[in-house]
Amino acid sequence: DIEHALQVANVIPLRLQTHFDLHGHERRSMDGAQQSNPRAGASSANSIRNMYRDSMEIKMMHQSPPVLVIENFLTPQECQEIEAVAMAAENGHDGGSGAVQVESATFAMSQSTRTSTSWFAHFYQVPQLVAKIHYLLGIPLEHMEEPQIVRYKTGQEFSWHYDEVPAAQLANGGQRVATILVYLNTVEEGGGTVFRDLRAPTKSEFAAPAAGCDDFEEECTFDNVITGPRASSTGSSTNNDQDQDFLTVQPKQGRACIFFPALADGKPDDRTLHKGEVVAENQEKRIVQMWIHENPYAPVLPPGNSQMAARELVGEMGHELGFV
Repeated sequence: DIEHALQVANVIPLRLQTHFDLHGHERRSMDGAQQSNPRAGASSANSIRNMYRDSMEIKMMHQSPPVLVIENFLTPQECQEIEAVAMAAENGHDGGSGAVQVESATFAMSQSTRTSTSWFAHFYQVPQLVAKIHYLLGIPLEHMEEPQIVRYKTGQEFSWHYDEVPAAQLANGGQRVATILVYLNTVEEGGGTVFRDLRAPTKSEFAAPAAGCDDFEEECTFDNVITGPRASSTGSSTNNDQDQDFLTVQPKQGRACIFFPALADGKPDDRTLHKGEVVAENQEKRIVQMWIHENPYAPVLPPGNSQMAARELVGEMGHELGFV
């Protein structure tokens, strides 16, 4: 039901709780059957609506599995502050105690190619991001994976992959149950986040307003959010990639894309296979992303990184932003 799906889209992503029995969407059980798990409640949306109704817009790009977009999740200044963390590490201006550059940090469960530069940041280096994920989305700090800042230059990409954690590494935090990706700059051509097995909705399919969510926007709009069809794709696929209307979220500064690599029971959701498109000529794509685990997670990089070390700063940021 589209109207119900839109209502869920406006409530659930803002009330992600400690354990991801959270999706609030129809999900598949271990035997493949579908179960309904609605947890939408008007009161949870009201508090957020009162704070961010004039700036944030919440849009549902796909119903099941859910793919959601929150416009203006980060302000332009906040995006620039996060970019500066990576730049300081790259230029050696952080005294060697800041973010750590890595070749690749995503557990890709398929053969994939990544051509980009990534940095793991301390939680205290990106308090604006951590505070919004914590207070707006209801995510406990201890379930957050290290913030990762990624830069893609012209011609760079990240081919088809899953965000799920391989079985050998489940001891630390269990499965990744949510991906929160925020675009730090606007990319005019290429660089989109593409979901191979999901199709882009038409505007008419999602034109009805979400019940009880009129303060956000009178109707859902998708201009400059999704693009398609895509002419061709790289990487192996069981489907014909040619002329497919893939669901694609285009990078726009401050825009957050949220989806769920695993189901509520921790089983990977293979429908979330996705890629980062090749960045077009004279373009650059910069993102910050964080994965959320079903259990408390112990950070690995940078050395000494800790969610708890950032708690006081995140609390101060929460007060500054008016969350608490």
